[in-house]
Amino acid sequence: MRILWLYRYTPDYNFDHWLHMDFAEWINSYSEIQTKCYGHRLHEVYPNFVVMPWEETITMKDIKKAFDFDVVILNTKSRMFEEYLPPVNPDNLPHSHSPTWLPRDFKEYDCPKVVIEEDYHWELNDDWYAENGIDLIMQRHYSQSLRKGKVKSVWFPFSVDTSIFCPNEKIVKKDPRICYMGGYTSCYIYRNKVKQLLRIYNCLVDFSNHHREERYIKSLQNFRAYLNGSSTVNHTSAKMFEIMSSGGLLFTNKSDKYGLKELFPDDTYVAYKEDFSDVIQLARKIVNDKQWAETIAKKGMQHVQTNHNHEVRIKQLIDILNKEFGVSI
Repeated sequence: MRILWLYRYTPDYNFDHWLHMDFAEWINSYSEIQTKCYGHRLHEVYPNFVVMPWEETITMKDIKKAFDFDVVILNTKSRMFEEYLPPVNPDNLPHSHSPTWLPRDFKEYDCPKVVIEEDYHWELNDDWYAENGIDLIMQRHYSQSLRKGKVKSVWFPFSVDTSIFCPNEKIVKKDPRICYMGGYTSCYIYRNKVKQLLRIYNCLVDFSNHHREERYIKSLQNFRAYLNGSSTVNHTSAKMFEIMSSGGLLFTNKSDKYGLKELFPDDTYVAYKEDFSDVIQLARKIVNDKQWAETIAKKGMQHVQTNHNHEVRIKQLIDILNKEFGVSI
């Protein structure tokens, strides 16, 4: 199987590269699969991974001559533009985008086309995907896989590189407090409310926007538990997998809308009610009952590292491509 992976490199927004290009490199590590990339500025950081440097005049036919791909995977719609602001966004700004950098014959080019999408919740419809001949959208968020449109959708959750997101054995004693790492985006109503409540109780360490590279990874290894919560658009956040795989206790909102029960057994995380009535009680138990919290965290880590690692997810990707398009290794 030969996969052409399309993506745009953005130097000032590459902190989550393990969800994108690192995942593509994992696919390429399989001897039965050859993956090559193409996209705006990709050659600057992946010179040996790209088919060729991006140029405005290059067509899909040109790429096909250089790399005889079987299927094309676009890694999120927003990355197919140099600049993109979706129709719906937390700041209620007008929708805008630059011209797409995709080859000018992309829309008409006949081949299996797939989008791995993590931002579909900001889209009003799937018109762009249909107009560009996309055959399948692989949704990272559970809620978005349930939306009906012109293009077929399937759920394809995030996964983790367990060699990166893992406990630090040198840390003998973790900080017993609950840590939060993420942004202040208004759509994260559960996280934001719980942060306010836990500040009063003084058991929260707030590392907002503390999500850059090594700093983020190390921070996930230092605390007993980590605050999570879905959102107004019911994110199935990658942060859940990263927290649990790193050995932290996941403290998240109880809901059937973002795939929590489909992903994790009940005894692998702690969930607070969405009316926040039990937040303080559960937080106190997490901080004061070390054995209870660490038992749950260990079960969560084992479950994620066994069932939601990159190897498992890539096998699922292969099965989906084979089922939908008859493309097999």
